[in-house]
Amino acid sequence: MPQTGALSDTLSKKIKGLQQFFIDYIEKEKLPGVTVAVRQGGELVWEQAFGVRDDRGTPMTTDTIFGIASMSKGVTCAALAALEAEGRASFMDPAVKYIPGLRVKNMPPESLLLHHLATHSSGVPPLPLLAWSLTFHTPEPDATPERVETLDKRRQEATSKVATLQDIVDYFRDGDYQPLGLPGMYNSYSNDSFALLSAAVDRAAGKPLEDVLSEKVFGPLGMTRSILDLDATEAAKLGTLTELFNKKDDGGFTSDTAWDVAPPYRGAGWIKSTAGDMARFYEALCYGGKVGGREVLPGAGTLYGAKFPELPYDTSYCYGLMKHPFRAGGKDYRIVEHAGGLHGVATKGGFVKGSDGISAAVLCNWEDAPISPLLAAVFSAMLGYSPDSSYYFWPEPDSAPVEPGVYAGRYHQDERFADDAVIELRDGQLVSVCEAGAKRLLFCGTTKFAAEEPGKIRDRWDLYQFFMDESGAAKRVRIGSRIYTRVG
Repeated sequence: MPQTGALSDTLSKKIKGLQQFFIDYIEKEKLPGVTVAVRQGGELVWEQAFGVRDDRGTPMTTDTIFGIASMSKGVTCAALAALEAEGRASFMDPAVKYIPGLRVKNMPPESLLLHHLATHSSGVPPLPLLAWSLTFHTPEPDATPERVETLDKRRQEATSKVATLQDIVDYFRDGDYQPLGLPGMYNSYSNDSFALLSAAVDRAAGKPLEDVLSEKVFGPLGMTRSILDLDATEAAKLGTLTELFNKKDDGGFTSDTAWDVAPPYRGAGWIKSTAGDMARFYEALCYGGKVGGREVLPGAGTLYGAKFPELPYDTSYCYGLMKHPFRAGGKDYRIVEHAGGLHGVATKGGFVKGSDGISAAVLCNWEDAPISPLLAAVFSAMLGYSPDSSYYFWPEPDSAPVEPGVYAGRYHQDERFADDAVIELRDGQLVSVCEAGAKRLLFCGTTKFAAEEPGKIRDRWDLYQFFMDESGAAKRVRIGSRIYTRVG
């Protein structure tokens, strides 16, 4: 915390500006409940709650516990980093060392490392396993007829209930999919990989991941309101647990307590925490695992260190964290962060690399909440700029591809239903076609495009990166963080 009057005044102005930005944005986007916590220089400089935590109007509080969904991945990797620092495991170990029988289909078992699981580079394409697990294990007593139809369809297509880790191991070895390539060749987001990584931590530590997190992360950092808890029953005992919001057709909200449950996926997305606890976690990462000059997260610097490149306009996926280029006030920074989303969960948190501990977390209890601009506002303001500065993930589109037709086609992935991507060439312009219409693909150099979505904040547009075959035609495309394979 700044000590002089002048610095305190400066910080006070930043916080007031942020408060107004949050109030205006939450009102505009009609978000039900939000909490935010911001830390700098080893101190909590701002923590505030907005809105409600249930549809009965119970006010949100700063100690409210949320699901943090995929933000859990960085915490799981921090646990493995601590074991690595103790010499009990290594990210470069073959995964089969900890999970007998594990292999990517048609690949040598020793080719798959824990490193590949932690960086989503196993070579396995998007799979339907998490969707199947959620379908069979999440209670949905008030599902709409449309939702029931979707659930029935998923159950009919499922070849497994994905109730255990062995179900995932078996599918990796023998499932109905074609690998993208050898481990390490492609990066495609995989919750299944983090289910396996969770089990590897269990085996390396000789105790459950839940206990490892309590001993190696939550305890040392004083994260007293954080717990790995599949169905939130233990989190509820801590008090002030939010309910989960659903948007109605008339624009209003209802809330429920039907937490998503997928038993093997613990460390992939099932930590429950508060904004204050998560800001503390990210602050420790920003300082390389140290708090007050004392090391409390051994090995934390390896999660986002030199082995992960920082190329202009490119995002690097590290160990449960993402390094993004960020531009504010005409200057370039690198932020390290992760987002998360499940039913009733929209989260984002991280820190400014190389800063004086600028770290923050923003949590919301509605899955579709567009909260990315809120975290961006925090980083911008704390760096001394206007809260409405934007992310920049790609070069400005300013040209056109020489042969746009090589990208046209239908691309498929199996993680979700009806999730094909159709790319067409219309009057010389590439477009991505979906039920809502067609989005122009703006060329960003090499084989990258940005899908123009008027009305959306630009940093929420999808990035498309195509991968070419020997003939020069596109064979795959990464949309956002997942790879689709060409099928037509």
